[in-house]
Amino acid sequence: MRQWMRAGQAAVMAVMAAALLSPGVYAAGAEILPRPSYANSFCLFPIDESWHVRTPADAAKLTRVIQQMRSTLGPDRLYAHLGIAIISDGNEPATYALARRLGIGLVLQGGAIEHHSAAWGFPDLLHDPVKGDRRFAQWFQDGKIADPGKANDFAFGVRACSSCYARPVYELRREREKARDQQIAQAFKAFPDTVLACSGPIECEMSQGDNRWGDYSPFTIAEFRDYLTHRGIYAPGRERHGLGYPGGQRFARDPSPAVALPGHPSFNRTFGTDFTTWTLRYWDPSRFPARVPLDANGMPGVGQTGFVAGGFDAPRDWPGEPHPASIRPEANALFWDAWSGVSVSHPGFRSMLLNFWVSDHTRWLAEAGVPRDRVFSHQIPGESYGMGRLSRGASAVWTASTPHGSIGITTYFGAASDAAEFEKIVSLNPNWGIFEYHPHPIDALKAPVSEYLHSLNTCIRFRAHILTPIAWPEHGKDFVVSVGPFATAMKQVMASLPDQPYYNRSYVDYTPPPITGLRFRREGAGTLVTWSPRIWSDLRFRWTDWHEFNHFIVRGPAGRVLASTRDYQAEVNAPPSGITVTAVKRAAPPHLPRITGLAGHGGRLRWNECSDFFCDHYRIDLFSSAAAITPIRTATTREAAFDSGPMGDRQEVWARVSACEASGAHGPYTARFQLSLPRAGRRLVDFASLRPVVTNSPDTSWRDTAVGGIPQPGLFEHPPLTGGGWAKAEFRFRLPKVARGQRILFLAENGIGDSSGKSDGVFFRLEVNGVQQFKRLILQDRRWRPMQVDLTADAGKNIRLTLMTNPNQNSASDWAVWGGPEVLLVGAGVTERPVVTGIVALGKEVRGQVTLQWQNRASNGKSWKQIPAFVAFRVYRGADRSSRDSGDRAGWRRLGETRTDQFVDRTFDGRETYYWITALFKDGTESPPSEAVQYAP
Repeated sequence: MRQWMRAGQAAVMAVMAAALLSPGVYAAGAEILPRPSYANSFCLFPIDESWHVRTPADAAKLTRVIQQMRSTLGPDRLYAHLGIAIISDGNEPATYALARRLGIGLVLQGGAIEHHSAAWGFPDLLHDPVKGDRRFAQWFQDGKIADPGKANDFAFGVRACSSCYARPVYELRREREKARDQQIAQAFKAFPDTVLACSGPIECEMSQGDNRWGDYSPFTIAEFRDYLTHRGIYAPGRERHGLGYPGGQRFARDPSPAVALPGHPSFNRTFGTDFTTWTLRYWDPSRFPARVPLDANGMPGVGQTGFVAGGFDAPRDWPGEPHPASIRPEANALFWDAWSGVSVSHPGFRSMLLNFWVSDHTRWLAEAGVPRDRVFSHQIPGESYGMGRLSRGASAVWTASTPHGSIGITTYFGAASDAAEFEKIVSLNPNWGIFEYHPHPIDALKAPVSEYLHSLNTCIRFRAHILTPIAWPEHGKDFVVSVGPFATAMKQVMASLPDQPYYNRSYVDYTPPPITGLRFRREGAGTLVTWSPRIWSDLRFRWTDWHEFNHFIVRGPAGRVLASTRDYQAEVNAPPSGITVTAVKRAAPPHLPRITGLAGHGGRLRWNECSDFFCDHYRIDLFSSAAAITPIRTATTREAAFDSGPMGDRQEVWARVSACEASGAHGPYTARFQLSLPRAGRRLVDFASLRPVVTNSPDTSWRDTAVGGIPQPGLFEHPPLTGGGWAKAEFRFRLPKVARGQRILFLAENGIGDSSGKSDGVFFRLEVNGVQQFKRLILQDRRWRPMQVDLTADAGKNIRLTLMTNPNQNSASDWAVWGGPEVLLVGAGVTERPVVTGIVALGKEVRGQVTLQWQNRASNGKSWKQIPAFVAFRVYRGADRSSRDSGDRAGWRRLGETRTDQFVDRTFDGRETYYWITALFKDGTESPPSEAVQYAP
């Protein structure tokens, strides 16, 4: 799968590799200023759904829009161009002709819009009384095809089956798309300097709703079965051979999921299922080939038409989510991951279907004749919108990757500044674009310019090739190109871009191009020398448009200077023979400014995003004191934030930050900033892995939350409505006994999240065994407030620790957070215990044996052999993940000890289980348990 996604990207990667990945390769003055082109320029192309030319009035309107855009955002720079984007079927010659006449570029957004299925005819097909089939729609896991929350909106509430096994749906899409692609290809051919790029299909996601997942259409499940077993289109010689589930070929000839051919375990044993036949449980297309009406039951029971006892099915009971009573838990984690995984290293089938459709569409565009470096996908990167949308919609960012084009995404709100997501995209393909973009599509006119600049500069720093801001009309007509904070920010960004090819990561001191259009005319005893005002004779850019240009020098024979001028002519006292004209640059402009806005707390630093074009990453130096010369630690990051973490017994360090080019050259440092560090001690409780008993809160969950711009993980606990009592999250665990001079502390920070509206304050309260130990009122002052409770009196006991919140006057915008809660053992002789990392569980296809392996380095980076107090590893097993964190270790089974980084469990009973490892030390204590690793046969 990964090889297929990366195949075909070699051409565009090779074109950009020298500039993007190996910057600074040119010696100063050795390279002539390159000609601007689409390939080496930034494209800022706003979009509006009404920008089409069908009548003279349309042409007049679009002309005004373009003139206003140039006036507000312009002018164009050598390597940064303004244009517009339109939603197009590729057959709008009047629009293309007007754009060419006005001298602007166009980006076409084409392709089927997954949630606007009426545009490509799906509703007509689904409801056709002869051909229509309920199975043509995506099904939810409860067998329904309509999301109750969107039942009145067919386009959003009912989506088309994602599998090509639904042949009428697939062929309808292909027919519509290939016809559109031919028109788009003709537009590229007829208007090569105007039509610059196209994107599509648009936002392919699985159907989703609250606790609902598509696609459980029988066609999709049939393809999922064939994907797992290398049958159907995944069989040798078929169109998707080589793209099936890794190792699935061993099931290809098995007579049933329960019965395997000799030499390997059955499908059921591998995936924890209990199927008895490869026929689908519900409405198998081969068993029930007749049309299934729209009102049919999607999950018929025993004895009802459409049901096959013991039939194959996809997993339907999603862990941790409510589900209909008719759905039962089934299968193991391996089966879940094969169906719903979203990582590029272990892709799930649902995400792969999206990627198949994206790749099919971009392949048709390329086959129609559209240049591959002009073809982009147009996906929603689910990671930027939370795990709920990612798991339900399945549109992981890698689904946008295609061998037939480049990556295009949609991004709004905070996702429009998601540096981590942008870095993933660049690692897949550096030629990428954002085809629907806005940091604040709601209340856009109220957001500050600084927020827009932060987002735009982040997009520039990761070299988004095409940026397409879009207006949501109900929130401010044409605000993208009119006066307002976003327009102001775009103008500032356009003006700040240097006259360097867009993919340069370090400054290159280019030589001016040769003068063109040189002419001579005798004027008495002298000569009038004239030349073209254009840098390149066939491009509109004048010498004065190049910000590094200073003046011209006219020389005679032997290089003697005859004149110096900024005009495009000069009168010289010499005959024409031997006269030359050259352009002279200014001195190399300064770049990489000093970083501003440095702030931090608890080991976390943040600063303002560097707006400089050449800032590739940041360098952070940490010092032991304000006067120290040599850093005790140096780190780099591509985000405008850094987490130092605990540093032994240190309580504070002094930090400085600078912006760096890709070559390693850095700008001036900030002044040193005193940074507090997390308290040193041995962490006793992993709160994030515990399952609290939550009551009376509309939303309690673990998440990263920023307060005062400084994010940290913590427990988000929204209080109830005013008068509703206290929201509670109760944790149970056991505290160890302590030695003389030692204490057990609960530490956390309280705050109200930045992204909320104005809160009038929240009460925070902590109880231990039902007794209040802490209470405070926090106002929304954009600061984390540390708190501490001594738990030493309960050492050696089981305790109930309850985190509570309550509104002040009202609960509006009360985004209350317990930041970084932890229980620490501190005091005499206490050191941070390193943790075992990198555990994997390997089965050998035999019952009763599982091999565990882990890294030979501890979490602190040291080899375990280098830790003098280390004695051995202890291996534990439990029935579920939560048993790992039980305070009295109920549910743990200690399997044994070892000094090596491997252990074989020969008592495995064939059922799903979890393993974790601790390190044993000379004083008899153990490290915190490692992460639990699941093994499912």
